[in-house]
Amino acid sequence: MARAAFIDYKRKRLPDSCIAGLFIIAALAACVCESPALSDRLLGLPAVSVPMLVLTLFVPGAFGGGDIKLTAACGLFLGARSELWAFFYGLCGAGVYSVYLILCKNKSKKEEFALGPFLASGVCLSLIFPVF
Repeated sequence: MARAAFIDYKRKRLPDSCIAGLFIIAALAACVCESPALSDRLLGLPAVSVPMLVLTLFVPGAFGGGDIKLTAACGLFLGARSELWAFFYGLCGAGVYSVYLILCKNKSKKEEFALGPFLASGVCLSLIFPVF
């Protein structure tokens, strides 16, 4: 996760190899760990990624393909409820950063930045502060 976030920060691109690794880890965790339940993990897979994909189809450039695949892998790992919270935390962080860019760096509202590090930090926060 950290590697994917770092690469996204540097290149504004999430490599498929990192995403595939996250899917493998999520699948192994589903086999080994009892919590969250497999059904919750399977609901977590599309919980955020499908709405992101739909939004991107209507608003081109809203999210990158790597960000969508990252949220799918994280949803499989975390389960639906935790994935929604992770996405919320990540978007809050990205929102604060975008306000910083606009106010302090004189960037425009159209300025693009890597979302992967914020999504990864949201996942970490949802693991540290689980919502039951």
